[in-house]
Amino acid sequence: MKNMDRIFLLWQSNIARKWHTIGCLSKKGEKYLFNYVNGLKAAQNEGFSLIYEFPEKYAMYISNSLPSFFQNRLLSRNRPEFNQYLNWANISGMSKLSDLELLTHRFARRIDDQYMLFRTPEKINEEYSINFFIHGARYRSEVKYENLIEDNVTTLSLEAEFDNEYDDHATLIYINSDDLFGKKYLGYVPRFLSEDIRYLMTQTKLNLEIEKINLSPTPYRYRCLVSLKCKWPNSFRPFEGDKFIGLLKKPHVEQADNSIPETPALFPEIKTN
Repeated sequence: MKNMDRIFLLWQSNIARKWHTIGCLSKKGEKYLFNYVNGLKAAQNEGFSLIYEFPEKYAMYISNSLPSFFQNRLLSRNRPEFNQYLNWANISGMSKLSDLELLTHRFARRIDDQYMLFRTPEKINEEYSINFFIHGARYRSEVKYENLIEDNVTTLSLEAEFDNEYDDHATLIYINSDDLFGKKYLGYVPRFLSEDIRYLMTQTKLNLEIEKINLSPTPYRYRCLVSLKCKWPNSFRPFEGDKFIGLLKKPHVEQADNSIPETPALFPEIKTN
């Protein structure tokens, strides 16, 4: 199964705003499959309730079409802001992407949505390669993006933040400044990637580059798109820790196509502040 045929669902708790991996959505042939994973246990300890459309945590749900819970998180290609999102994410050829691929782009959620989806990286020519927007820029950035453009800054560095009380694998992104202050921080690696990135930092050289900067009034979460590449270590298996293992103990559940309208559409007019 290709990695883009399998994506993971995260839920953000109101406790320390922590992200938990709670489920896996995959596609096999023309069938969509969803199941909860071990990360659900920690999420339930922080207040997560099972999704209405998927009430049995040990079952595999099978549908001929994308379940409503996920369908409602797809931004319509006909929405006027669709092309704006593509520009922020530096994406071309979006019309050829599948529903699963569309869901993994960060615009597939509104600001107050507690859910997000992400894909597992693919091994291409023995290389690990992934793009992501810097997280936490609103709170951690010590740099104005306008200055990065003026100074033609493209290369970034990574640093483990061992004293972060909210994320055991927190990884800072910074630039080396020529002034007396030395390092200047831009934000963090997304939490759902940080455990893998911290492991890679101990195994090989990572190359982190700015791919695109989107200035104000672009929302903070879309301000800085970066590209991370490195050699793929033989020992590396992304997203294969215990929390990603499926909770499967009961027979499959066949679902009627989009029979449960779990939520209304999730995309009001975009806010840029």
